[in-house]
Parts: sequence; structure tokens; C-alpha cells
Amino acid sequence: MPRTGFTLLRIMVGLFLLAFIGCGDEPASGNLDEDPVADIDLDISQLLPYCPYWYRLTFYATGSTDDVTPSDDLEVRWDRENDGDWDTDWQPMWWPEYYYTPDMDELLGIDSTWAVRCEVRDEAHNVSECVEEFHMGPFPVAPDILPTRVQIKVGSDIDSDVDTLHVDESFEMSHTYLCWGVPVGQEHEIHYLIDGELIGECTRNCSDHLCVTTGCGYTSSFEEPGQHTATVILDPDNFIEESDETNNELTKTLTVIQ
Repeated sequence: MPRTGFTLLRIMVGLFLLAFIGCGDEPASGNLDEDPVADIDLDISQLLPYCPYWYRLTFYATGSTDDVTPSDDLEVRWDRENDGDWDTDWQPMWWPEYYYTPDMDELLGIDSTWAVRCEVRDEAHNVSECVEEFHMGPFPVAPDILPTRVQIKVGSDIDSDVDTLHVDESFEMSHTYLCWGVPVGQEHEIHYLIDGELIGECTRNCSDHLCVTTGCGYTSSFEEPGQHTATVILDPDNFIEESDETNNELTKTLTVIQ
């Protein structure tokens, strides 16, 4: 991905707009050995396609410059939340990438705006600072519990997820879900349906993880070829009070062949 000053990043949950606030400006005077010019670029990646809020933020300071010290000889340190506490020591610029994955509490608390700060130091220990804000989202309104994947597993591979099956091929149904701002330990029921008919149910607890995959331990198979639907419903009786009671159901289309 190009590491340019102004980058629009779109992934499945919405728009990510980098809002730069004065970083990368050249020194005003022409004197030698000025403070370096700190600059930040950012990449946002989604770690798994079915975990829409599990991001990895990658910060770069390789666009930073100095009038005397070569860029590769500059040093950088990072305050990933701009809270005044440095999260790294000084590190060489040839180690340009700093990775960070926010947890749910951090994402719940930022109101879709994140700020990162870096300082860049040259060989004379002149220092300059750069703070940049970017916006993530939209996020669900807490509290909310929602499924993000219907998983159909075949064979012994626990990570398999298929949408085409053979007649009489046994499969296990599971799902991935998110408890956004729901208290940890909150129980909720789960219903599994095939073509609208209940095939299994169980109870699970909410966690503070951004991506939880679980199952009820039920297996099934199809006797005839054709199109079928697999559905997971979380909290079917609306026991948990949520901001949105309409997103607790997720359906996947299955194709059965001979």
C-alpha cells in the first residue's frame, strides 16, 4: 500500500480517513543542523475477514528528514495513543515499522478517533515531534452482540469453512461472534438452524475479545443435492438488552452436490 501523506483506506467496516495536523513541515530557517522533520504514515489492516473490528495498525516514520543526519541514521520513538507515555524506546529508523493491535476497551473509548505521536531524533540529539489523528469506524453502538460468520467445518481441519458440500458429507456448524460492550461473562443462547429448522442450541458467555469462534457441537449432513441455508441466531429471546436487536442473526447459503 502506498505510504503517502494523504491516504484514504477503506476496509469492510467503513472509511478510515487520516487527518494530518502539521507534520512533515520543513524548518523555517536555512541554518544548518536544524531539528529534524518528523512525519508519520499509517497502514490499517484487518487481521481476519470475518473479524471486522480486529485491526492491526502499522505506523511508519520513514518520511522523516533532517538537514544533516541521513534518514537511515535518525531515531524514532512512539506514543501509540498520544497519552504522554512512550510505548517504545528510541529505535533506529532502519526499523521503520511499529505494529499495534487495539483491544476492545481501547476502541470503545476512542469515539472513532485515534491519535498517535512520535518523536524523531538526529545525531546531534535535536528532536522534533509529530502527532496525527485518524478516524475509524463506524463501530456498533454498545452494548451489542452480533454474529460475524457462520462457519461450516468438514473433516478434521478446525479452520475449514466451506459453502459447497457433497450429499451425505458430514459437517459441523459453528460461528464467530462479537460482544461489543456487553459485560464479560454475560450468558446468551445460540440457535443453529438449517433451512429454518432448529438443529441445535447451546449457551455461551460473552468475552472481551474482538473475535470469538465457538460452536454447539452439532453435526449434520444433507441427503439430497440443492441449495440450503445455515443460520445462527444469538440471544434469540432478546434476554440481553442491546442497542440493536436486529443484527443477531446471520445466514449462509450452502450448495450441496452429488
